[in-house]
Amino acid sequence: MFSLAKICGLALVQQFLASSPEEAGLAVDDDCRDAETCALNALQLSRKRCDFDFETDVQQPMVKMTDEIEALNNRLVVLVARAMRTSFKDDFSKLVGATAEAVGVIERITPKFMLMVNKTSAVLPDKGIKNFGSAAEREQHALLTMQNFAIGHAGEIMTNIATMRDLHKENASFASDVNGVAQLAQEWLQGVLKTAWADAAEQLPRINALVKDEYTNTSQMVTEAACAANTASSIAQLTSLYAAIVSAGADCNATNKTMFSVEDCESSALSVQSGIAKVITASAKMMSNCYQSSWVCSNEANSATYGLLKAYISTIVVKDSCRSSDPIA
Repeated sequence: MFSLAKICGLALVQQFLASSPEEAGLAVDDDCRDAETCALNALQLSRKRCDFDFETDVQQPMVKMTDEIEALNNRLVVLVARAMRTSFKDDFSKLVGATAEAVGVIERITPKFMLMVNKTSAVLPDKGIKNFGSAAEREQHALLTMQNFAIGHAGEIMTNIATMRDLHKENASFASDVNGVAQLAQEWLQGVLKTAWADAAEQLPRINALVKDEYTNTSQMVTEAACAANTASSIAQLTSLYAAIVSAGADCNATNKTMFSVEDCESSALSVQSGIAKVITASAKMMSNCYQSSWVCSNEANSATYGLLKAYISTIVVKDSCRSSDPIA
């Protein structure tokens, strides 16, 4: 059964609310003249500007988001059940309308959620990470760079998809923009991947010790095993992200008149954004187990982001698959 709460990871959003402490040290300056300029300058992550109230500006809006998603999910469950009962009539028009509503809700909520992450500790570096060496510092820098990119481009893809859907036409300039960004991201991620694989060699002594059962302390053995496993998962997600970026570059090449499809381009662009969330989620666990760095907020924030993006993709698929003339998918 199609369950938006399950796909969206409603619980993940709620967990994030509980694990995202207020970002400290945001100083008000002359650029915070009004709400608009303060909101714009909040995107300048490295400069840590503008003060805000965490409960009012982050927690309360997110609670409203979860309530809205939960209410939407309850309606969808009822409509899916009705569609199943009336499938012999080949009439799924109400379900199509419900998924269209879901698309609208997620298009509105997801960018707001991603921007709110900017007001939490998820975007702050752990200054103590330098005590664990240059590899740990490089890993943290790469993760924060990806986090900043995701926040900086929050909603762009969804906005384009919504606009093109409403206007019933394609946007070649959007594809060109994605293609250009993909080329730059591909070059940057090549270096990150090479470094990550090289740094993975540091795991070999840990793995050998695990294989030879050299750890006498059970707690240490569990931590060391988790570190090795999380590192492998992080590199695997990085590799998958690289593949998604390469695919986005190809799918968004509007000059290829034979193969180009704006739908494929948009889908690939969404896959890149969800891939970034998966990388950070996997890497947050690595940072915690390998370097005792608290990345709980980043983990929960990106788990929720990934769920919202996957929900968006799923609602589009359901909407397209469950037309009134089609058998139920």
